[in-house]
Amino acid sequence: PSVVVAASNGLLTLKKEGSAVITITETGSKEAIKFTINVSNAAVATNGHLYAGVDYEEKARILATLEKYVVDNYLTGITIFSNGGKVCYNTRYKPQVNQYISGYGWGTVREGSFSAPLTKSLTKKPDYYNVGTTSLPSHANAMNASGSDVSTVYDYIASAYYATRMSYDGTSYEWYPSLAIDDAPVAVAEPTVDAATGVVTQPGAILTDASGSTHKRWRIHLKSGNKYNGQKPVYRTASTIDGISSYNNKEVALADYITPLQFMLTAWNGQYRGAELTDGSSAFEGAADYYGNTSNKPTGSNAIFDETLWNKYMGKNLYVGTDEVGDFIEFNLLNDVTPFYAMYNLSSSLYSPLPAAFIQKWGGSVLGKFDNASSASPVDTMLSTGPFYIEEWKDGQDILFKKNENYFHQKDQFKTIVNGQETIQEKDCYKIAGISYFKVADSSALKNHFLSGGIDSYGPTAAEMKAGAEFANNTGDGNGMSWQKYDTLGDSNFKLNVNAANESQWIERFGPTGSIYQHGGATEYKTSTWKMLNKNLQGKKPTTAVKPYMSNIHFLNFLSASIDRKSISEGRGSIPTQEYFSDNYIIDPEKGTSYNSTEAHKAVLADRYNETYGFNKTYAEAELRKAIDEVIEPLAENGAFTTKSGGTASNRNPYIVPLDMEWMNSNDKTDYSDVFENIEKFFKEVVDDDYAGQYALDITQTNGNSDYQEVYNLMRRGEFDLGFGSISGNSLDPINFLEVLKSDNSSGFTLNWGPDTSKVGDGLYSGDDANKNKIVYDGKEWSFDSLWNAATTGVLLDSKGSIANVANASATSADPKAYSKKNDTDQSVTYKLSFKTLIEGGAKEIKIQFTNASGNTSNLETVYIEGGSENYEEKEFTVTKEFNKDENDEKVTIVTFKVNYTVELQDAASQKTVKKEFKTNLILPTYVGL
Repeated sequence: PSVVVAASNGLLTLKKEGSAVITITETGSKEAIKFTINVSNAAVATNGHLYAGVDYEEKARILATLEKYVVDNYLTGITIFSNGGKVCYNTRYKPQVNQYISGYGWGTVREGSFSAPLTKSLTKKPDYYNVGTTSLPSHANAMNASGSDVSTVYDYIASAYYATRMSYDGTSYEWYPSLAIDDAPVAVAEPTVDAATGVVTQPGAILTDASGSTHKRWRIHLKSGNKYNGQKPVYRTASTIDGISSYNNKEVALADYITPLQFMLTAWNGQYRGAELTDGSSAFEGAADYYGNTSNKPTGSNAIFDETLWNKYMGKNLYVGTDEVGDFIEFNLLNDVTPFYAMYNLSSSLYSPLPAAFIQKWGGSVLGKFDNASSASPVDTMLSTGPFYIEEWKDGQDILFKKNENYFHQKDQFKTIVNGQETIQEKDCYKIAGISYFKVADSSALKNHFLSGGIDSYGPTAAEMKAGAEFANNTGDGNGMSWQKYDTLGDSNFKLNVNAANESQWIERFGPTGSIYQHGGATEYKTSTWKMLNKNLQGKKPTTAVKPYMSNIHFLNFLSASIDRKSISEGRGSIPTQEYFSDNYIIDPEKGTSYNSTEAHKAVLADRYNETYGFNKTYAEAELRKAIDEVIEPLAENGAFTTKSGGTASNRNPYIVPLDMEWMNSNDKTDYSDVFENIEKFFKEVVDDDYAGQYALDITQTNGNSDYQEVYNLMRRGEFDLGFGSISGNSLDPINFLEVLKSDNSSGFTLNWGPDTSKVGDGLYSGDDANKNKIVYDGKEWSFDSLWNAATTGVLLDSKGSIANVANASATSADPKAYSKKNDTDQSVTYKLSFKTLIEGGAKEIKIQFTNASGNTSNLETVYIEGGSENYEEKEFTVTKEFNKDENDEKVTIVTFKVNYTVELQDAASQKTVKKEFKTNLILPTYVGL
């Protein structure tokens, strides 16, 4: 018992080191199985590791190991429901399959068709797929958009190298080459490059033995050029503007494939999605350097990229050419990947070809938008290569997309087996004449238009599906139309995001020199409480800083176990769940295996009452008692709380325990406030029974507004206790998606705050439960960040198991911001940096450069090359006065030291030694920041 504890569900909880004998006796049997279990602390992982190329079963085990830690420590938030539910379609449309395909849907646009015209089409397009909406996308340029609304419509008019379609039998989906002609990208050797210009003079050879292995450099052959004899992509436009209308049915040129990438990666063009191509799974070698050096307007008449800098940084990393197969585009990715993930990472409609002259005509600020100067609309300012093109775009009214009859995929060809022989079967696709969007006033208008035959689909609310309401049944008719209700699976799980950072973590991340967001020097803390003094938040919403009970594991367990997800979801037609991932996250993308279906994942939630979706009143109340004893009662004794009416606390005048909830949309408080019913009820029952009624939970719920991004901004700045929302994406690479949980915010989308994921063993648990803070894999203990890096890109670790990094050698435990020299005369600061852990771990060719938020950058400097004359463990760097301000003369408080190095790692998949290049950052204050 001192080593392991057996739970009623058969799980064994490890308590401490030692040995225990486990006896298993089947009910009614005299036979017993006995075995000895040894529990010992794993050695901390150190040095270099690479698991990126392991098989999918091992990937599932790695993912489950990571997921267990973040679920137990609430870095995933508190999941409530999946966005799947019920949708009603006009019966003129019948899905091609009987069951919604996870990760794909019904295939409405691609495989769907209609049996009759829509009786009362709002856009007077009865043969189109009619969509009603309360909010239209504002433009059609997905390269410069953050929301999914623009991306959705852009997918209608754009093309990708590879795409997905419904399988021949309609039971699943599959990948197929779209703009590409290869079944998957092909790995290639390094090209020959002109040393003076950086231009490729001879493409590298295709690697014939690359199947199943990982590589960085990939080539995609295109439906382009003289060597391709099939139907080629053409541009479509309904514009009548001179010079634009001539693009209609013009063939896509080879150079057009690289143009959108040059356009996005040139920082001057201000395209929102450009920065995403500089780091992460879809990033390209050299892209960060090119992007970081192109904040100024490119030279040349209407130039959309800097040709000299492009050749310098990207010439061999992203280029088009022709080989013995035909025209191609070649990508040198930042990280090694398998052929499948090369296809997946490069299959973005953002890369859909566009002509340089067309982009030059409109410029980055107008492309895909309205232009008042020329009275142009997105009809004129965006071209299509996809299955539809923009027919009409009335701002704030409606959008029409017309079928592109010259689209190069009018039929699908499938390889099937008939009578033992392989044969090609054809299916028509894109059979609907077009798509129309019509804006209506509100959800009530949507319902009325659907029931009158004006739009094709409608998602009923909970109230509308109750007994006796309009959508209580699975079918209905009236007003000359009929409808049928269908179940849909969710692609995103909605949750209460959690701010479980303690005070020191919050200051480090969000204080005056915060690594994530800087609130400014006027943000202070009272010494006796956790209350933040909001003297000056630069016009931002004043907020309460972290509350100690929000970083107490028992209080968070109380919140989660109090939520009756089944009751909350059933009334709304949504799907109850406490899963972090929705079911469309696939661990084996080649077989379509959902991660949630694996045994590795099921074990993650086995001790969290998953049979009731996490709801358990007895457990919730027991955890609340622990939270009150550990943190709430001591806070009250220290004067942190005020009573309801002032004065001494009693059951009639309880201490007010505040909790802030930030909702996403303007009606969320009304729609979802019942989430807190049991939380408030159980809190009161426990306090009344065991604490003389002296505490009252006060939940302040704040509605969102028309800008749903604002709630995410609050969470990114750490200005919340609980916040509603969901993040989805990268569904075929769920390990990579877990980057959004790293506490360094490297993804830019971290919404939950708590333990430091860079440290081994850091977590919310203590005492006998401290094992839940541990991440043990492959016989070694890891930090979340170190195992995540090992599984995605490879990692070099120091002696403590953290990722090896440059360190501030001037820092002391008493003053973590200590500096070597601070010069008040020239307003510079000199830091002594240590490269010891990097060098000891085997790093070579270490180079450093530092930059501030304004783009001011130091010269690239070599610190250490194995066997070279420079052999530093420590070196001084001076951050000069120019780094104290940005281009607008505003103060800049931090500077980022960027370090590049190479290292040789043992690849767990191939059991070979591979050379990898890594990048790491260290953030320190400028003179102003100090």
